[in-house]
Amino acid sequence: MRFDRGGRTQASAYLKKAAKFLPRLPKTVKRMIGQGSPGCPRVFVSDCADWIMLGVKEHLPDWQHVADHFHIRQHLHVTAEVIYGKHIRKVGK
Repeated sequence: MRFDRGGRTQASAYLKKAAKFLPRLPKTVKRMIGQGSPGCPRVFVSDCADWIMLGVKEHLPDWQHVADHFHIRQHLHVTAEVIYGKHIRKVGK
C-alpha cells in the first residue's frame, strides 16, 4: 500500500492472504494518514482484481476505487481487439 498526501508518501507492505489483508485496510489507513482532510478525495488504486474491488467496497466504503494506469491500458487493449480485431491493417500501409 502506498499513501500520498500533501506531497508526502508513505508505504506499507503485507505478505498475507486476502482474508487477513483486507480487514487490516481501515486500521492501516487510520495509522498511515489519520482522519485525513475533510473533503479530501479518498481514492484506492489497484489492478481491479475482483478480490480487491470487493474488499475495498466492504472495508473502505467511502473510498473510490479506480484502476491503475497500466491496467487501464491493458483492459482498453483487449476491448479494442474485440471491437477492431487483432490484425488490423495500419493506415498508410
